[in-house]
Amino acid sequence: MQLIASAFHSCVGFQIPSFLRGPFGKKGSDYVGGRRRWVPKAALSSVEVLDDQALKRVLLKHPSGSEATVYPFGATLTSFRTFDGEEVIAVRKDAKMDGSKAISGGIPHCFPQFGPGELPQHGFARNMEWRIKELSDEFTRNAYVTLELTDNDETRKIWDKSFSLEYTVTLRDVALSTDLRVRNLDHTAHMEFTAALHSYWNVSSLANVEVVGAFKGARVIDRQQSPHVEGTEDEYVLRITEPTDKMYCNLPGEVVIKDTGYNRMLSVKSPTGFEDVVLWSPYGDESMGFDDFLCVENAAASSKVTVPPLDEWRASMRVDVRTLPRARS
Repeated sequence: MQLIASAFHSCVGFQIPSFLRGPFGKKGSDYVGGRRRWVPKAALSSVEVLDDQALKRVLLKHPSGSEATVYPFGATLTSFRTFDGEEVIAVRKDAKMDGSKAISGGIPHCFPQFGPGELPQHGFARNMEWRIKELSDEFTRNAYVTLELTDNDETRKIWDKSFSLEYTVTLRDVALSTDLRVRNLDHTAHMEFTAALHSYWNVSSLANVEVVGAFKGARVIDRQQSPHVEGTEDEYVLRITEPTDKMYCNLPGEVVIKDTGYNRMLSVKSPTGFEDVVLWSPYGDESMGFDDFLCVENAAASSKVTVPPLDEWRASMRVDVRTLPRARS
């Protein structure tokens, strides 16, 4: 039977009959959310640019059945669905999808400023139209799109710097990764900024959610208070029961969002660049649909990033989706 399946597996684009699908081992299969899903290794991804709504969008598709949607407006990722159709990312119920303002929800950019300050709240990158620089081709297994934003007359009115941003979103089976490259194009001057991915994660209800990470002992800035209050976190496991805006500085490792309502875990980590983690929730605000999402944001914001002339800074993020392990009896 395995030899027959291998023969089918070698045929590009051939749909494997259901009676041949099964636990053939790791070869020819993908582990999807703690379950094994047979995906022909010859199966390929696809990328489609859609321009049938107010804003252009890019649809990424993986051969496992997972999909992601990225808007060049703000380089905002608005959807990541695993093969079983489960949505990982949340867009707020009050979001404007017509370009009149930044998209509220998804994974928008905060650059060159995170939060309030001398520049507009969260900077300008989330309000700009980015250029589609590169799309994965038909021979690529993991679909991706690369978007680019460079300084222009509009950005220089706000922030007089010569720069380029390059942002790549890569879709896998039960994982999605992003890579941000910030280049200082000035020949003589250093460039300073703060940055973050303001990620909105879809949850069944905040009552069902625990956030687990290396929080205990970490330096934390409570931004919900005015003035901000700095302290040390006492817990490894966090729950959201009130309006929350906390920055955990230089937090190592991954942050796991456990959701018993969806029976899944989201593992969010930053392999490079983003050293801080921000937890944000407008708890109790029905107009935002507060109970549908939790923001766990990868950031470089507790101190400014400095990029020398003609140099660059890179930051990455990856989210993996897994089924919650069964409770031991």
